[in-house]
Amino acid sequence: DGFLAPVPVLSQAEAAEALSKLDEHAAAVLKERSSRAEDLIGDFRFKIHLLYPWAAKLVTHPKLLAVVRAILGTDDVLVWFSEVNAKGAFSGKHAAPHQDGIYASLAPNDLVVSAWLALTNASTAMGGLVFHRHSHLSGPLPHHIDTEDDNMIGFCQSSEPVDGEPVAVELAAGEASFHTFRTVHWSGPNLTRHRRIGLAIRYVAAAIGRNRPLVRRESALLACGSYAEAQGAFDLEPTPTEDAGCAEQAAHQDALSREKDNYSADASTDEEAG
Repeated sequence: DGFLAPVPVLSQAEAAEALSKLDEHAAAVLKERSSRAEDLIGDFRFKIHLLYPWAAKLVTHPKLLAVVRAILGTDDVLVWFSEVNAKGAFSGKHAAPHQDGIYASLAPNDLVVSAWLALTNASTAMGGLVFHRHSHLSGPLPHHIDTEDDNMIGFCQSSEPVDGEPVAVELAAGEASFHTFRTVHWSGPNLTRHRRIGLAIRYVAAAIGRNRPLVRRESALLACGSYAEAQGAFDLEPTPTEDAGCAEQAAHQDALSREKDNYSADASTDEEAG
């Protein structure tokens, strides 16, 4: 199908605790006590597993990794990226139809899997994910940069029709979905008075490579198994030991600066080609 859902990961109490910590993160970095996860912008949404031990434990949760290892066919797995994906009540934010792997420069795509961990309920009306069944079999599709303010991902698939039946996946708090790097998916606005908060996580097999030269070598966190930096495509990131300490903030900034440089180069190339 190109996706798997729902998969139970956290209890409702564990999901609520993680959500509370995420709201605390938002209040701290935005310097406003009333700020919550849906208010996060920019770097504060990305790779928070490098800032907090609790977030690192989330992305390396044994139940997530059990599924990831089975999909990737290896015990050696890295966390390449994580992203807070949040929509407040009656939010117009959405994710346009897309494939995750278009600007990632990772190869082969079969060695990458995305997980979406719900920290609140995520129904269709709340802006839950919709996957196109078997769309991953069509290979990479044309995409373009999208500067629409409410599009949370910054790019979208071009107008070519998508093969495959659209399947709306509804998750309860603590459940996760998984999809391949080529599965076309999207999410609509939140039409309800409830928050829809989740964490998107990209996992790669240690054997993953890059399909082109990059401006900078990127970094990733070892989730399980083993990894040799000298032979691999990534530098290893440190696991956080305290909440947003100096070392954690430095590691977070370094990781994001590497990816920004590469993403900016990709975007420039896309605009020139267009």
